[in-house]
Amino acid sequence: MYRENEREVGEEALREEVGESGLQGQDLLQRLTALKRYQEALFCDYIKSEEVVKCINAYNLESVFGRILDCGSYLVFRKYLLSGDIELTKANFCKKYKLCPFCCWRRALQLINAYSKKLERVDWPFIPVLVTLTVQHKRGECLHTVLHRLMQAWRRMLGRRRLGYSEFTKAIGGVSCIEVTWGENGWHPHMHCVFLLQDYIVQEKLSREWSQVSSGAKIVGVKLIRDWLDGAWEVFAYVGKFSKMPPERLVEFYLSTQGLHFVNPFGVLRGVKVDEDVDNGIEGPYIELFYRWLDTCYVQFAELELQGDVQRVA
Repeated sequence: MYRENEREVGEEALREEVGESGLQGQDLLQRLTALKRYQEALFCDYIKSEEVVKCINAYNLESVFGRILDCGSYLVFRKYLLSGDIELTKANFCKKYKLCPFCCWRRALQLINAYSKKLERVDWPFIPVLVTLTVQHKRGECLHTVLHRLMQAWRRMLGRRRLGYSEFTKAIGGVSCIEVTWGENGWHPHMHCVFLLQDYIVQEKLSREWSQVSSGAKIVGVKLIRDWLDGAWEVFAYVGKFSKMPPERLVEFYLSTQGLHFVNPFGVLRGVKVDEDVDNGIEGPYIELFYRWLDTCYVQFAELELQGDVQRVA
């Protein structure tokens, strides 16, 4: 049985940053355990909803939900004998990051790794800031409509930047990511962005511009951050607050976001290739540790030692 606060623990596991050195050993396993419990707690509730079940059958989503429920049921870790480093190398990921907390967290790591490498080639100095952009919305509007409004405003701002008459021109580049939440006033999609500035943005001017391109939205947040990673976790950690989304809205969220690019770079951060596997560059002999999910935790069931040409299965 799951604890009552399993969702809160899962949300914290998604939100909590991973430092430059990454997670190791038990810390990594504990984080993955919290995410798997969160995933199961959410989808056990979802599949109990009659409306969700009807939508799953109507849109032939049985295989999608089946893959999500099976996601992360086995893991393979590689433990390097010389350094003692441990990394996750294989798993049965569903890759449905818009619905699955497990894959959402993995995707955030992939994006941060890819954009961090790109950032190493960007000329310093620049000023990193976190920017939040919203659009007007009201209860009863479908998600597709509000998302279209948000993306249209974003494209207009980039158009102004190209023409040279926008606060956006102070940024040599940046990347935005859409996050979707549900509340008392219905769907609330918004953007979290990291901008790399040559000069400080005037928030009042940016708010006025955004209001013009977004048909009246006036809430724009601009916050100076210490470094890239501070903002990157805020930008990439979520695509949606899963625990706050009613089960009956889940299918609408999934269908409305198909084909939509949640991550939108510009300037010097364009052209980033996101690799499926994060290469930590660790070499040397290692042991592979095999885990499977049993009820509420991961249990090791096998060990494969790779030492030169010798292999031993335990």
